Amino acid sequence: GTHSLAKHKRSCQGGEIEGGTSSFNQTKVTEFYLSSKTYNAPKKLKEKVKLACTEFTALDSRAFELLSGEGFSNMAQSIFDAGKHFNSTSNINVKEFIPSSVTISRHIDKLYEKKNLN
Repeated sequence: GTHSLAKHKRSCQGGEIEGGTSSFNQTKVTEFYLSSKTYNAPKKLKEKVKLACTEFTALDSRAFELLSGEGFSNMAQSIFDAGKHFNSTSNINVKEFIPSSVTISRHIDKLYEKKNLN
């Protein structure tokens, strides 16, 4: 009866036992669903993003209006969401995530076709 359970418990002895289950490296249920709660950004973080947006428009000679476009917001949200998959000590090179202009030019036709089919 309980031999298999006892054997399983012994194999899990590396973790803390709470309520009969191992909590060591156990995925939390909240990691499997998106929260509908939105958070106010800390002022320091907002200032950092504002500086980055200002430098982006100045260094790349882009229109200020670009920052208020739906496409830019979608891109920024995608980058932010990608960052949530890493912990705060991860050293992430953002250039690994940004596709080349050639890749974008090839993908634009596929995106156009997909949008027109829907």
